[in-house]
Amino acid sequence: MADANEPSISRHGALTGGRPGPPRFSKHVIYNHTLYIAGQVPYDLTDKSYKGQTEQVLKLIDTILEEGGSSKKKILKVCSFLRSIDEGADEYNAAWDAWCDRENLPVRTTIEAKLMSPEFLVEIDIVAAVQ
Repeated sequence: MADANEPSISRHGALTGGRPGPPRFSKHVIYNHTLYIAGQVPYDLTDKSYKGQTEQVLKLIDTILEEGGSSKKKILKVCSFLRSIDEGADEYNAAWDAWCDRENLPVRTTIEAKLMSPEFLVEIDIVAAVQ
């Protein structure tokens, strides 16, 4: 039996991660006034630039922040994954700098990683406060 004082967990958008099979994770989860957004990747893979793919991902994140009752100014933590730091950091940072709320900067980690598809240059996950 659930504790009446325990905050509820709200899960949204079951996804397969682009692979065959059953859903493996939620697009976002809300728990205890915190929004957790799963790693978002670009949707138009004809764009082969880090800047363009980052802009696409940030647009998706804007939508999910709104769906989850949050906003850029409430982002607490960002974890960014780039296929190559050497090739992509400048373009990634240009897109990030144009998008982020300069008055409410979150903590951020940027990691070089082998992503799910070789066409993906960028993946970003977010943790944000919800009012």
